[in-house]
Order: sequence, then structure tokens, then C-alpha cells
Amino acid sequence: MGGRGADGDGVRRGRAWGLRAGEGAAVALVALAVVFPRGGAHEALYLVAVWFAALVAWGGRLGRRPADGTPWTWLAAGVTLSAAADTVWSAYGWITHRPTPDLSLADPVYLVATAAVAAAVLGFDRRTSRGRGGDSLIDAAQVGVVAALLGWELLLRPTLADGQMSVLAGVVAASYPMLDLVVLVLVVRLVAERPHRSTSGLLLVTGLSCWLVADTAYALVAASAAYDTWVPWLDALWMASVLTMGMAATRADMAALTAPVRESGEPGLGLGRRRLALSVSWLAAPGLAAGIGGLLGRAPSSAALIGGTVVLAVLVLLRCLRLLRDNETARAELRARERHYQALARNSSDAATLLDRDGRILGDQPALAAFLGRPRGSTDGLDVFAFLDADNAATARTALERAVRDPGRRVDVELPVAGADRQVHWVAARLISLLDDPDVGAVVVNLHDVTDRKVAEAELSHQAFHDPLTGLANRSLFRERITYATTWAHRHRVQLAVLFLDLDGFKTVNDGLGHDVGDDLLRLVAARLGNAVRPGQTVARLGGDEFGVLVEATAGAVGEAIATADRILQVLGDPFSLRGRMLTVSASIGIAVGEGLETVDTLLRNADVAMYHAKAAGRGRRVLFSPSMRQGAEERLRLEGDLTGAVARGELVLRYQPVVDLGTGRVRGFEALLRWDHPDLGLVTPDRFIPLAEANGMIVPIGRWVLREACRAAAAWQSRHPAYDRLAMAVNLSARQLDDPRLIGDVVDALTEAGLRPRSLILELTETALVDDAQAAARTLTTLNQLGVQLAVDDFGTGYSSLSHLRQFPVDILKIDRSFTSAIVEGEPTPGIVQGVLELARALKLRLVAEGIETPAQAERLRDEGCHMGQGYLFARPLVDEDAEAMLVEVQRPARLPLEGVAAQPQPEWQRPALDAS
Repeated sequence: MGGRGADGDGVRRGRAWGLRAGEGAAVALVALAVVFPRGGAHEALYLVAVWFAALVAWGGRLGRRPADGTPWTWLAAGVTLSAAADTVWSAYGWITHRPTPDLSLADPVYLVATAAVAAAVLGFDRRTSRGRGGDSLIDAAQVGVVAALLGWELLLRPTLADGQMSVLAGVVAASYPMLDLVVLVLVVRLVAERPHRSTSGLLLVTGLSCWLVADTAYALVAASAAYDTWVPWLDALWMASVLTMGMAATRADMAALTAPVRESGEPGLGLGRRRLALSVSWLAAPGLAAGIGGLLGRAPSSAALIGGTVVLAVLVLLRCLRLLRDNETARAELRARERHYQALARNSSDAATLLDRDGRILGDQPALAAFLGRPRGSTDGLDVFAFLDADNAATARTALERAVRDPGRRVDVELPVAGADRQVHWVAARLISLLDDPDVGAVVVNLHDVTDRKVAEAELSHQAFHDPLTGLANRSLFRERITYATTWAHRHRVQLAVLFLDLDGFKTVNDGLGHDVGDDLLRLVAARLGNAVRPGQTVARLGGDEFGVLVEATAGAVGEAIATADRILQVLGDPFSLRGRMLTVSASIGIAVGEGLETVDTLLRNADVAMYHAKAAGRGRRVLFSPSMRQGAEERLRLEGDLTGAVARGELVLRYQPVVDLGTGRVRGFEALLRWDHPDLGLVTPDRFIPLAEANGMIVPIGRWVLREACRAAAAWQSRHPAYDRLAMAVNLSARQLDDPRLIGDVVDALTEAGLRPRSLILELTETALVDDAQAAARTLTTLNQLGVQLAVDDFGTGYSSLSHLRQFPVDILKIDRSFTSAIVEGEPTPGIVQGVLELARALKLRLVAEGIETPAQAERLRDEGCHMGQGYLFARPLVDEDAEAMLVEVQRPARLPLEGVAAQPQPEWQRPALDAS
């Protein structure tokens, strides 16, 4: 590619050098012809120049190859024929040694050459835009009448009146000015229609002008005594004309002369005033012709002068009428456009306004007045900043100043504004300064109400960092607050404390009275915790019946933490009145104190260890962490050591939880869940060993084993149960696996070894895993998607997701987190966050699977809201291979799926293939 580019540069440099050399040669030839005004040298220079011009014209026509080359062909032919006629003219004198007669063989060639040039100009003129051709024709006709009148009085009539010239010679002599007149009319029309700003166009018009001037001057001085004096200059002018026209064909922009001129589509008031002035000025031509004839001693022809005056007057009248018509048409079009834009503004949900550079509203803006709750006609001159509070007014003023400083640049800003309904609305404003535009002279501001989007974003943001059941901060926000507090403590050399508390006896309430009662109890506990802490302290629900409290950095963090823990124990000591029952719970609280050097995980782990010591000491108490409490760390080390080689020893096992069609109860797929069958500890849940595997990198080989086993199971079940040949298998991917460069190969190997279609595999990722390195994740997921593997976002809404991430990644499925599902209560409205996720999935054409469904009411509500797939204890707990396959034995009857009372409904098209591996 570099070689080609170099070659192209060389060609361009060579062509530019050739143009400069040709121009220099043309100037030199003209100059030499003037220096040698007579004799053989002059004749030779003249012929070299005209044939050089012909060669240049053909070279440009054939070298540039314009899309429409016909006019350029005519031009090159005209220049060539002119050179041939000059050669014939000179040859006659060289051969006969006599003056060339009035009528010779060169004359018909000259006339054909002029006709060819006229055809070229006509070809250029035909490419003009439609709509103004009549005006240009009238202008050209006026020029033609004036030229004909002057030519008749000064050239043709004296020539025809010469009795010494034969009739044929007189006709030929009269043909020259007539053809020149045609060329003149066409050139005037061409210039009127095309403002020739291109180099090629300027050269062409210059050459044609020299041609016409030289022909006219020759006709005027041919019979005079000064003819010999003018011959060198006339020859130089002819040479310049053909050389200039030839050089026009070599320019890079020569093709633009044959391209159609497009109309701008904008109405033009006052179009043609300069043309009108020119048209009226032509009425002076008859008097001018009579005056020049008188000076030359010739009596003017009254008939010609009267006829020319009448024709010119008619043409001027036509031109005025067309100008009036064009102006009226333009005004009507402007009025129609104004009505059109006013109708758009009146009926638009958005508002647009004009501001001066100080922020004052210019003119009546009906849409803006309606939005602000003001009467029509009351916005002119208002200060737009008066509708904003101080902080937002400053933001708006900064945006306006940026727009004014950089005219034409778009400046966007979003601000809260009080609307006509006295509610705060979020408005997206887009400012563009057109102060320098004489037709606008203002800053244009387009306003769009984005309140709904802002509310949805705020709710999603709140849900991402708050527990949906209690409204407290969730683990993500709690960790973020601890991170900030540790930085502050280290910088200011103070302490902070983290309290980790677990409810004693909650499991008994939850299992004995049901999850609904347990949820109500958690809400009441959260309320008491909020009342027990001081302002500025963060209370969070970390999961289940576990809560955390952050005591911000203070000089006496230990004492403040102990006092806070005592207040919590006191408020929780009072019984809870719940559904006619008096329930009593206590809490075991662990306290960890740090000085800003500890990590978030260290503080949480230390508080957790202290909490377990509190439980072991009898519950309902607080324990301050001390370095001697390392027994938990020893267990961690033991698990980490035992995990190495667990795959090889066959201790890891998979359990399969079915994913069910909420309308029919039919199994659509399974999610593979990892368990560790420890020889001493029994079945270890993932939350105890997956973090260890993530930390030491063991998750990669473990994940590879899970992929192979899950794909093998899915392929076997599809083979043994043809009715489930589209059964899908979902496998969780960790952030560490997503970063592994061998992931794509592992997936391909697992699918190939099992003989499973890629569409049957669903890879589930958490939102946090996606945003750790968004660009790298996007590349990996795109490759997996191209293989045909489906991709799902697990626990959606609990992490750091955003609309931009959902658009960035090739996601197929959203999984509604179990915490959202648990918030669905029979007899109460569907929580807004659940509705928001459902609407988001519909808008992005993503399929939905709800997790943690435990009651038929939840299944029915989700199905009715548009979520047609789900999983949870309502259908089955995670199953061993044999039990999972047993659910597929009966195809027609959905065995063991408790969906009585949930009527089947057809799925919408976007949701239908939810987990089918089609």
C-alpha cells in the first residue's frame, strides 16, 4: 500500500510539473510571437502555438476522462480545426507568394471550427439546473440583439454594401460575425447560469472571450490602414485564446463544468435584480449604435434601430414579469414554510427557543410558555436563568457561555426545571450559537423532557446500591463507603470501625412461619437499626439476615463502635409485633477497627470472625476482633489447600436446577450449579470455595471442567430424549475465566467433545464481571456470540449495569435477581424495579429468566408481566443428574411442576425462543 501511495504521489507530482511546463510554454510562445511581429518566424511561432493548443486540449480530454466528455470533445475539435485553418491560410502564402484572397479554402474550416466551439459551449450550458433557464435565455437574447444591432451597423451592412465583393464572399464574410454572435450569446447564458469559480471554468471563459474580442477587432481593422500594425497583437490574442481553452481541459476540476448544477431548494427573494439592471441598460444599445455610426460617417439604418429597440423593450418587459413572478413564488414558499414550522412547534412535545448572549428569551415561544405554565406571548425578554435555582442557573450559564464562545458547536446540558404542573422536570437542552448568522442572530436552544429517563436511571441506580427488601444500602454500596472511609482515616490518622451482625433465631422464624413473615421481620429490624445509629453512619443489609454498620472515621472509633453495638442490642431486645404474634430475636455483633491501612476485605473478614466468636460465646452480644481470632483464616487455608486437586480427585459435582416455561410448566433448560463434596466437611456450597478459587486462579481449570461436564450432560439428555432436542444448558462464568485467553478454545473443545450445538449453551456472567474490563469483555463475548453461544447477564440490577453496557455486549438474556423476585407479594402492585427491568428487556429485545421463584403467585405475576421463563424452589431444588433427567421422561405432562392455576398464554415473538437452542 505504501508503494502504491508513493506511485500515486509521483504521478500527481509529474502531472503538476507537466501543467506548469505547458503553461510556461504557452506564455513563451505568445511572447515570442509579439517579439517577432512579422516574417516566417512569426508565422512558425503562431502555427506551433495553435497546434500545441490542439494537442493540449485533446490530452486533457483523453487524460482526465470526465463522466460527460462530449462538450470537451467539441472544444478540442474546434481548436484543432482552427489550427488546421491557420495552417491552410499560411500555406497559401508560402506556396503562391501572394496575399491570401478574401475567399479561400481556409474560410469554411474557420467557420466549422467556430461552430464546433459553439457546440461545446452549448454542451456546457445544457447541464444547468432547471427553473432559471428562461431567465438566462432572455438575458442571452438581449445580448444577442445588442450584438446583432452593433454588428449590423458596424460590420455587416458596410460589408454587404461593398460592391467589390462577390455574393459568396459577402455571405462568408457575414457568417463570421453571425457565428461569433452565437458563441457570444451562449457564453453569456453559460456565465449567467454558472458562477465559474473553478480554475477550468475561468480559463474556458477567458479563452472564449479572447476569441470573440480578436474576431471583432479583426473585422473592425481589416480594411483600415492600421491593419499591419494590429496583426501581431491580433495573432497574440488568437494564440492566447486557443492556448487558454486547451489548458482548461487539463485542469483537475474540468469535470465540474459538465456536472448538473443542483438547486439549493431555498427560496430566493429579490432573485435577478442585477440581471434586471443589466437588461434595462441594453436599451441604450440602439442609441450607441447610431452614435458610433455617426462618428464613422455612416447614416444609421432606422429600421434596424427601431426593430432592435422594440425587441429589447419586449425582452426587458418579459424579464420584469418573470422577476415579479419569482419574487411572489418565493414569498409564498416562505410563508408556507413558516406555517409548517409553526405547526411543528405547536404540536411538538419538545420546545425550542432563541436566546441572546445574556440568556434572555427572544420572541414569543408558545411551546416553552406552555411548558413553564405561562400565558402565550409572555416569554419575550424573560431571563431564562430565573426558572432555575442558583446552582443549576450557574450550570446553565456556563453552557450558554461555552456555546457563545464556539459558534456552531453543539453544547448539551441536563437540568431540573419546575414545570407548569409545579413538579420538577428534567430537561435536556442542546445549545447552538448562531449569533453570527444574520438570518438568526441568536443562540438556538432545543429542549426535551427526559424526566422519565432520569427517574428510571435513579431507580436503577438506587436498586444497584440498595437492598430491595429493606431499602438499606447493599453490599456493593457498603464496600464503597468503607473504601472511602479507609482512605479518609489513613489521610487524617483516625480510626474507623465496621460492625458485622447476624440475627440470632431468624432461621427458626423464617422456616417456621414462612418467608413472608421472615421478610416482614427483616424490614422491622432494618428500621430499628436505622434508629439506633448516629447520623452519617451507614447501615447495610449484606445478605440474608446479615447486616453491617460503618462507623465513620473518628478519634475514638472503638468506643463509638461499642456504644453503637450496645444501642443495636438494646433496640433489638424489644419484641416485634408481627401478624398477631410477638417475636423476639437478638443479634451477634462482631466489631473490627481499622486505621486506614486495612483493605475492605480484611475489615469485613475480621468483623465476620468476631461475629462468629460472639455467636459461639452465647449469642446476643458483641465481640471486638483481636488478632488471636485466626481460626477462620485457618479454615480458609485448609479449604484453599484441599481445593487444589479437587477436580482430579473427583470431589467436584454438578447439580442441575430446571428453567421452566411459566405458561406451560415445560422444562426448557437447566442451570449447572457447582458443589464440592468434601471428604471431611461434606457438601460445600460455592460461596465458601468459589471466592478462594477466584483468588488463587483455580477457577479457570474448575470452570473448564464444569463446561465439559455440563455440555456432556446436555448432549446426552438431548440424544436420549428427542422431544427435548432444543434443551439448553446454562453455565456460570467468573470474571477470572472471562479474562483467560484460553476461554474461547475451552468452549469450542467442550462443545466439540460433547457433540452439542453451540446454541444449546448459555454462558451466564455477573454485571461486575462485565464492567471490570469492558472492552476486553466485549471482544471475548462477541467472539462467543459469533460461535452461536447464547449470553446471559446474571443477577441483573444488583451490580453496576447500565444501558450502555447492555448495548455494548451481545447479550441475549437477562436474569432477574432473586431479590427482585422475592419483592413480589400477592395482592400488592408489582415493584417498580421489576417493571423497569421487564420494560428494558422488551425495549432491547432481550429474553428474560426470573430467579428465586418460590410461590405460584410470583410465577403468575411474572408471567402476566411478560416474563415467560423462571427457576426456583417452586419448581425444584438443584438436582443430581438422575433426578434432573427424570423430569424429561414425560414430554406431554409437566411432572412435579406446581403451576396449578397459572393459565398458559402465548409468548410474544421476541420472548418465544427464550432458552430453546434453535
